[in-house]
Amino acid sequence: MKNSLFPIFICIIASATNAFAQDRMIMKTGGGSVFFCKVIEISDDAIKYKKTTNLDGPVYSMKKSDVQQIVFENGTQETFSKSGKGGESSIQNGFVYDNINALTWYGMDYSLVRFIGSGKYGDLARLKSEAFLEGNSLVLNEPDKFNLSKFYKKKVTPKINISAERNSEVDVKKLEAEQEWKFGEETVKKTVKEYAGHGAGYGLLFMVESCDIGKEKAAAWVVVFNEQTGNTEYLARFYGHPGGSGARNLWTNAMLDIMEQSGKKLRKM
Repeated sequence: MKNSLFPIFICIIASATNAFAQDRMIMKTGGGSVFFCKVIEISDDAIKYKKTTNLDGPVYSMKKSDVQQIVFENGTQETFSKSGKGGESSIQNGFVYDNINALTWYGMDYSLVRFIGSGKYGDLARLKSEAFLEGNSLVLNEPDKFNLSKFYKKKVTPKINISAERNSEVDVKKLEAEQEWKFGEETVKKTVKEYAGHGAGYGLLFMVESCDIGKEKAAAWVVVFNEQTGNTEYLARFYGHPGGSGARNLWTNAMLDIMEQSGKKLRKM
């Protein structure tokens, strides 16, 4: 009798193990309904997965905007939610802003930016020089106005050499776009990896996405990342309003707006 029950017992254990060895997607609709699957890839706008009942079968796709959170089989989590200004934000499992004592500010990275509306920005080489190459220096030269330590309530040390080098390599022929320009989380995370290995704490980076003089707004991803690994701990898209005369002041003041917004949001976490 004992021998006949043994195979049944093994099947029960195997089934229970399989039930836990899967990822869970918590949906934004249906009262937070849970969808069990095996996540294959997370892109800018979609999540690719396989059904747990057929792991050798086809890969399916789901809109990322429909998912609130993914709980992976190893216990880690990735949360997707709306930021205060309508962009997407993502917070990695275990990240607690209050536990951070200091930040290294890596500056404003304009390497992927687009200026919306061709012919509206004059000499593009001058625009690059003033907005990209001088913008980070303006923040350092006016610490009372761009008070990063005040905004983020942490000791903030600047280290802008990497973003300055990346900004200097921007091709001005690719700066303008006719229509709205966006890039998603995966693009941001991939870029942030290039900042890894330059410290042992947490870095703060602004990935500037777009500048639109017609709509009087700029968009940038604010990223907190592990300096050793380059892994993103927090990122969110914010929108700022430009102000002042000249390209340098105009767009750096938009980043000032974003500094204030993102600092408030992080302090509430």
